[in-house]
Amino acid sequence: ECGGGSYGIDAAHAREILALSFLTPVPRAAPFVAGIVHRRGEILMIVDVPRLMGLPVSGIVDRTKVIVVGAPGREVGIVAEVVEGIRAVAPEAIAPAVTEAPFVAGVAGGSVVLLELEPLLSAVGMAAGARP
Repeated sequence: ECGGGSYGIDAAHAREILALSFLTPVPRAAPFVAGIVHRRGEILMIVDVPRLMGLPVSGIVDRTKVIVVGAPGREVGIVAEVVEGIRAVAPEAIAPAVTEAPFVAGVAGGSVVLLELEPLLSAVGMAAGARP
């Protein structure tokens, strides 16, 4: 959950879930970049997905989690207010997206918006690379 809604990603893209204990702001970063964290000797960019998608932002609190997604060398953390766990969803139970939003793959269970991770990672990478 984040930004007042329930979202899901394909579990195959999730690497781990971290408690967000310390976040370093990045000057002049894109507005959707919440900051960076140090993770086992590497810097991990933390993305505020609601801000990226133009949704209400609720901010970072003590219980905020980070879901590390992507592939090795192309990982980012996405902010989550609540992580409920893993649910199996049959492909036929996914309704098509009712909008042309580039990050939305469909809707499961009538209320969980499924995010398309590849366009999200591409948008994050392009915006991060375009910063002066």
